[in-house]
Amino acid sequence: MDYLCELPNDASRRKALDTLPPTLNATYERILRRVNAINQHVQSLVARSLRWIVHHDRRILFTTDILCEAVSINLGDTRRNAEAVPDGDEILRWCSSLVRTAESGRCIELAHFTVEEFLLQIAENDGEFAAYRISPGHDDVELAKVCLTYLNLQDFNDQTQLSEKVTQQRFKDFPLREYAVHYWDRHARRHYGDAELYALVQRLLSPSKPNTLISWVHDWLPLVCGFLHYEDPAVMSIMNAAIAKASSLHHAAMLPLPEVSKWLIEAGCDVNRSGTFGTPLHCVLLGNIVYLAFYYDPIGSRIKLGYSDEQQSLVDIFLQAGADPNHYIRTPAGKLSPLFLGLSRYDKGVAMTLLAKGAMVDERCLALLENDLNNLGDPGKTPRRWNEEDLVAVIGHIKSENVEACRYSRFMDVVAQVDNRKGTDDRNETNDAEVTGHRE
Repeated sequence: MDYLCELPNDASRRKALDTLPPTLNATYERILRRVNAINQHVQSLVARSLRWIVHHDRRILFTTDILCEAVSINLGDTRRNAEAVPDGDEILRWCSSLVRTAESGRCIELAHFTVEEFLLQIAENDGEFAAYRISPGHDDVELAKVCLTYLNLQDFNDQTQLSEKVTQQRFKDFPLREYAVHYWDRHARRHYGDAELYALVQRLLSPSKPNTLISWVHDWLPLVCGFLHYEDPAVMSIMNAAIAKASSLHHAAMLPLPEVSKWLIEAGCDVNRSGTFGTPLHCVLLGNIVYLAFYYDPIGSRIKLGYSDEQQSLVDIFLQAGADPNHYIRTPAGKLSPLFLGLSRYDKGVAMTLLAKGAMVDERCLALLENDLNNLGDPGKTPRRWNEEDLVAVIGHIKSENVEACRYSRFMDVVAQVDNRKGTDDRNETNDAEVTGHRE
């Protein structure tokens, strides 16, 4: 239809009807050939638009304003150029029948699922259409680079305090800001081998802790924490002081970013630097809820189970770099050790790694082990309970040097209880075997 409308008269349109492409793919190829016949700026606009429309994170409403801002960013930009932001109608015009306005009127979407299928099947070495090819891995890298370029803009290099008003104003004035703040890492993860992408991450998380990093933390907090007590001056004062004291390594640990953290340690960041957020080791063990740990019980119902591969790798990196496995973080629930945090997530690997590096079984840890051992097999008491084999393995990994003398007797009672369970299981297996043999 777009092609027919561009023709000068009815005679040309009737003739064109006789030469319309016979298939959808042929129709899409004809649209892209028209784009290729125009200038490079239009070609870039169409390619970028299609990439963002297909591969943006679906957990956010990706409005036309966000799309227009995203396609205007060039790698190497240092400031936002409002004149480079296209109008949504321009994207609709040049992408033609490949896209349409969504029913809500707020977004631009692919016109049909076959458009994505067509773009996915374009060969990487296709000399005519390769620029419009979409590829999940490649496109994640490109989207991550745009997000990081955006976060590193000098527009966000100002000194501000944590403020709901400031954050909301930034989201309003810079349409891509909220998306870039929240999703850059989702696009970048698993692609840090790309040198250009990694350099942009290093720039944001520089050991010097630039203002662009602080502004990202300010805008990221309400998105990951769900709520902040902006109305409480005392809480805001503590949060601002805590963010000011935390190093880039603390923030890299929360994400978590093993390779970036290793680079920061090599660059001189102190692996034992402590503050309101604890040390970087606490940050990786608690994740982003460490931001709330000074006024909110970070353990609660222990809703999360285990640690990701990245978190486990980061625990190893920190301990090898000399992180103190017995440094406490202060919370409303009391002083919590790294080992207690690991046990609270029912993670055998992390708990055993900490024990091997000298983590002590304090009162909280011992009480937790006693409770979990007593409640094994009772989902009503521990709905996210240990696997019995893992819990027994952790207890078996505890050496005498991990237990203070004042608690050693209680710990030996735990060991005896484990041995008793093993004996009972062995006897049950023997009895089962005898019954089976008798029946045979």
